[in-house]
Formats: sequence, structure tokens, C-alpha cells
Amino acid sequence: MTSDMASFWDERARENAAYFVDNQLDYAHPDMERFWAEGEKTVDAVLGALGLSLSGDEDVVELGCGIGRLTRVLAARAASVRALDVSEEMLRRAREANPGLDGVEWLRCDGRSLTGVEDASADAFFSHVVFQHVPEPEITYAYVEDVGRVLRPGGWAAFQVSDDPSVHRAA
Repeated sequence: MTSDMASFWDERARENAAYFVDNQLDYAHPDMERFWAEGEKTVDAVLGALGLSLSGDEDVVELGCGIGRLTRVLAARAASVRALDVSEEMLRRAREANPGLDGVEWLRCDGRSLTGVEDASADAFFSHVVFQHVPEPEITYAYVEDVGRVLRPGGWAAFQVSDDPSVHRAA
């Protein structure tokens, strides 16, 4: 199942990576300036809604980094970011789109856990519009459990899930 996820997202990255990170873009002519600018708005909206902020000292884990749109914002506000994705192709494109981004480690995860992140090594976890794409609830549960493993005492997690029943179907 997780190799299917990796293959699916590798294909989407090759097809039109920016569009599949933000499907509000024009598929044929994506406005990349807007794409990158929307990353700041997204991070602000999520953290603001939760009353959270980054002071610049945190070690952050981001799941589902795609081509690094939110990673750029997180890296500017934190000491370090470990940016994980199941797709090696998305990660390749993230590295190309974000050369020299300080404090970022791009990691391929296994599609079930926060592979490569040590126990109690993160102050914060961030994931936006990722879990709704995971094909099995058990995989999402495993990720959430692993968040607890990687967070230091006092750490926090911010992640988005969909509660729109029209987009969910029983398997």
C-alpha cells in the first residue's frame, strides 16, 4: 500500500508537482509566484487558528513537504526542519526549488512512520493537507502515534484533517 502511495505521488510530481500541491492553480499555467506566496498565508492560518508560533529555536518535523512550499516558511521561522515526503520525486524537486535552504534536511519516509527522525528530537510537528490523501485510516493513526514518539516533552503538533463527509468513502 505505501509503495502505491509513493508511486502515485512520484507520478503526480512528474506530471505537475505544483498543481498537485495546490490544485487551485491553473493546471496549464501555474502562477508560481502566487504558489510560493500562499505558503506563508497557509502557515500563518494554521498556526494562528491554534494560537501557536515559532520563535526561531525549534526543531520542526514536517510531513508531506511536497516541493517545499511550506518548508520554506517553516525554515525561516525555526532552527531546523526535517521535511519528509513519501515521494522521492517530490523531494528531488523540493531540493531543486529550494537550493541552499538553511537548516533543512529532506527525508524520504516509508509512508507509515516518521522514518529517520529520532525519538524526542522535535519541538514541533507540522502537516497540512496530507492525512486526507492517506488511503487507510490505520496509516494515519500510525503517523499520529509516531508524532508522539518524535516530540520532546512540551512539544506541539499541528496537522490538518478533512471532516467533509462528501470526500470520504468507505473502502
